[in-house]
Amino acid sequence: MQGIEYCIEHKLARFEGGAQGVHKMSRGLLPTPTWSAHWIADQRFAHAIAEFLDAETEAMDHHIEELEAHTPFRKKS
Repeated sequence: MQGIEYCIEHKLARFEGGAQGVHKMSRGLLPTPTWSAHWIADQRFAHAIAEFLDAETEAMDHHIEELEAHTPFRKKS
């Protein structure tokens, strides 16, 4: 993986494998939550988007838990 090699070569502490998680485990990466911030001018849209994001966050948290249950890596002790 060129990205990981780059991080090692330049002594970077982190490598972000991108959003979503299903494909990550086959590449030796674990899924991790990501965040973003947005300002929505129209409050009607802001409310609808906030409701969607609340549901999406809950679903993604559950999905990450499911994937972590099948990780090939040892648990930290």
